[in-house]
Formats: sequence, structure tokens, C-alpha cells
Amino acid sequence: MKPHVLVCSFVFCVAGQLAAQSIGGHRGGAEFAASRADLQVGSSFSYLYPDYGPGHGYQINPYAAIDFRRSYIGVELDGNLTVQDKAASHPNSFIFGLRVGADVGKARVFVRPGIGIGHFSGVTTTASSNSQIYRVYELAGGVDYQLLEHTNVRLSGGYQIWPNFDGNTTAEFDHGGHLNPIYAGIGVAYRF
Repeated sequence: MKPHVLVCSFVFCVAGQLAAQSIGGHRGGAEFAASRADLQVGSSFSYLYPDYGPGHGYQINPYAAIDFRRSYIGVELDGNLTVQDKAASHPNSFIFGLRVGADVGKARVFVRPGIGIGHFSGVTTTASSNSQIYRVYELAGGVDYQLLEHTNVRLSGGYQIWPNFDGNTTAEFDHGGHLNPIYAGIGVAYRF
């Protein structure tokens, strides 16, 4: 696994823990979460169909989600970090979105529309390498199942739209100025 992916995942998880503690004010973050919201910080491993080039790839998806109690609404910050892609290109993104969900027993079924930034690096022209930042829209959803008191298991998937992707100068990348990766994965999270 690439070192930058591990570092980003670690930083993401630590930031989620610090956010939980700061939200709680003088009380601990876990105590705040127990009284007003459910916070989970975790990571998924996903299969990626990038819609360009041959083959597929894999991603690590660190995430932090807060679901407010007595409502069906929450927020989530989600990363999509490519660790292997057969086309030798890497679409990475960070998405912030509103979670809308419903509890069904120990499971929470959710849908998350989001917006964020994407970084694409890889060979997109016949002669050079391209590395740029793009706006990204995403529609994601899944199920968070409470396996143990502080452990959630997640099944999720998402569809992204990179509307101004301009790395389409070869036939392999000719998508009319957009990129639409799809992913599906399984993960685990610590629930505060």
C-alpha cells in the first residue's frame, strides 16, 4: 500500500476523533455523541470502476459520520483514495455531504448526496502526465450495521460526476469533458 494513503487515512481518523472531542465542549466527545449524536470514524475497502481505460481499481475510503439523534439527518466526510488502478491513473476525492437515513433494527440505511474536490493524476495525454484538481459531485448510499456496541460494519457504494474533467485528449479518455467513477465496498468503523 502506498505510504501517502496510509498517512491520509491516519490523519483523517485522528481529525474525526479531535472533532468529536471539540464538539462536546467541556464534556468528552464520546459523552456528547451518546447524548445528542452518533459519531463513527472508519474506513472501507472498495472496488472501483473508473469508466476510463481498461480494467478496474481499488480504493481505501476513510470516513467520519455524525448522525443526529431523534432525526433522520446527519453529515459525513468521505475520502476516496485509489491504491491500485490498472489504467495507471488515480482519481482521488474528498466529499462532504448530508446523510439522510432511517434505522431498521441495528442497521441504518442512508443516502448521501455530496460535493467535494477531486485530484486526478496519471497519463491522460499521449506525451505527458496530468495532475489537476476538479470539482466532484457524488451520490452515495449504503447500510451501517451495529455489530458490537462500538463497532459498525458498512456496505456502501457511490457514483461520482467530475463535470469539468479535461484530461480527455486521447481516445482512451474521451468522455466529452467529464469523468464518472463508480465504487462499491465494505468497511468497519469505531462508533463513539
